[in-house]
Amino acid sequence: TRILSLSGFPAQLKTRDIQSAFSEWENMNGGFKIKWIDDTNLLMVFADATVGEYSLVVWLPKSLTVSFS
Repeated sequence: TRILSLSGFPAQLKTRDIQSAFSEWENMNGGFKIKWIDDTNLLMVFADATVGEYSLVVWLPKSLTVSFS
């Protein structure tokens, strides 16, 4: 899974909050980029699919809905 679709979080959440939550994987094998769809939906694009999958296993916030592509 290279692209994670995250949705359902408060509109007050900012890019820095997402980066902080996923900071462990930010510099791992090329890290990730955040692409906002709207105020409560975003795509996390990981350079390495293994890192994206690992981030799901280790940390997945209960308040977010995640889909795979």
